[in-house]
Amino acid sequence: MPKLSAAVHAQCVRLDPGQPLGRWSRGFQVFTGVAANPMDILPWYTAMNPLASLSPSLSRTAPLHNLAGSRAAADAQQALANRLAERLGLEPGALQGAREAFSPDKVAERVLGFIEQRLQGEAAAGAAPEKLQGLLEQAREGVERGFAEARKILDGLGLLQGKVAEDIDSTYDKIQDGLNGLQGGLAPKAPLAGSAAVATYSERFAARAETFEMQVTTRDGDRLRISIAQASASWSQSGVAAASNGSGSALIASSRSGSLQIGAWQVAVAGELDEEELAALEDLFGQVQELSSAFYAGDLGGAFERAMQLDMDGSQLASMSLRLTQTSVRQATDAYGAVAEQGGQAASAVNPALTDYAQGLLEALRSVDLLADDARGTLEQLLQGGFSLDERFDEPLLGKARVLNARLLDGLQGLLAPVADRQASRKAV
Repeated sequence: MPKLSAAVHAQCVRLDPGQPLGRWSRGFQVFTGVAANPMDILPWYTAMNPLASLSPSLSRTAPLHNLAGSRAAADAQQALANRLAERLGLEPGALQGAREAFSPDKVAERVLGFIEQRLQGEAAAGAAPEKLQGLLEQAREGVERGFAEARKILDGLGLLQGKVAEDIDSTYDKIQDGLNGLQGGLAPKAPLAGSAAVATYSERFAARAETFEMQVTTRDGDRLRISIAQASASWSQSGVAAASNGSGSALIASSRSGSLQIGAWQVAVAGELDEEELAALEDLFGQVQELSSAFYAGDLGGAFERAMQLDMDGSQLASMSLRLTQTSVRQATDAYGAVAEQGGQAASAVNPALTDYAQGLLEALRSVDLLADDARGTLEQLLQGGFSLDERFDEPLLGKARVLNARLLDGLQGLLAPVADRQASRKAV
């Protein structure tokens, strides 16, 4: 089996507003023969596509300098937009957009739009010209710091050259031109005789971020450092302005809101992973995320609550969940029928949601078993980390998930093939 020296990075990207964090669009890329340090983590930004192929032939022929094309330019502009948002005091992700929206014109347009909106809101609320001038100066300083930091980061990555550098400079010039235009519009205008105006403006922002990290040693002695990060943010802006004069009146109301949700798996590899281990690692990330959503959906229907009320050990619960023997299923159903009634009839603890969940758990356990000696312990840690970073899970639900996962894994680990059989199977491949 050929070996690949690898630095692996899995990056999840922005979801549509309102989409739960348990459903991530995932990207997965392997770089080989290019990292001086095998523990290096190389950035890779993906669109909302299925998991990328791990074809060894593609991996061996993907030099780093290929990243300096249009994708690298767009990623650089995105990094710049993130720095500007931070330095302008905007919401995280406020300047985000589709990849094609990171041209110099588009980035400058969004930055200037936020600055102009803030100035207009303060002016409508009656801010003095001196205050507006101060806000504009703060914006200029934020732009300068944002560009300086973005250039430093890109230069450190060796990307501040060619089209990337040209786009950064072009964006800077366009923003400066726009700021100069806003400067000319700050002169106060005398109100018309007999006119009146009133305005209100409000903003709201909330954010949440968590991380989880674990170490795994593969069967071949390679070391994996798996990091999971989850972040979400939401914001809203609203304003109302009213004006009247001798000829009439006007009322203008505006409202804007949005949210940003990001989930990421990052894996650093010290050593070598073969194709089978890479495939198992790729499958495992997707399986853990699917189990998170499956557990949440199953719990809503009470499917797992019925099963947990049974006084069964892990082997019995696993047998019942996977319908391994008719005797186990019949005993489980009879036991639950003695303590619960639904509609006058005994309710069965066996249900499609539990069966599907247990089957998914078994498949994930087999994926881990290809990588690590302690498949059960490794998967239990991954599930705990992945579930805890899903914002839909509160503490009671996390506790319920830990209990059910532990009991099912106790029974399911007995279904794994013996070590000798696994080794023979891998050698045969």
